[in-house]
Amino acid sequence: MKNKKANLLPSETLKIILGVIGIVLLTYLLFALYSSNTKEKKLVEAKNTLELISKHIIDIEKNSSYVRKVTEIIPIKWVLYSFVGNNMKPNQCSGQDCICICDDVYKMTWLMENRQENECSKFGACLIVKNLMKFDNIELTKDPFTSISIQKVGKWMEIKKL
Repeated sequence: MKNKKANLLPSETLKIILGVIGIVLLTYLLFALYSSNTKEKKLVEAKNTLELISKHIIDIEKNSSYVRKVTEIIPIKWVLYSFVGNNMKPNQCSGQDCICICDDVYKMTWLMENRQENECSKFGACLIVKNLMKFDNIELTKDPFTSISIQKVGKWMEIKKL
């Protein structure tokens, strides 16, 4: 005569395994939805910031003696990049000098050479700026909020962190 408990063991184990797989899939789905929504929100914030910067640049082009300041640049934890010269540029720049706000990617030059440009192309916002002067990457922080100044120096448009 067979033991009834021994017969139930494989079916119970299968139910537990399927339950764990289901919980893992649901957790992944929730995380993916949250990440997607967060990235979309940050992209909208980046576009709004670049729109404000664009208005200041237009004012400066009309009167080159102006120095404009932009405070509380968002989204937090993203980075403001300059893409100038003959270097690789994100697609939105169309081969012209531009500034972009996008998430920073860990650079491993031996793995993939243009990871940052690709990140800015896919999940970033860019603004074409004629005669842009190259600047160091500016990390956008909350405490204190990142602020920049924009001014014209000769024929060049200079952006620097305050």
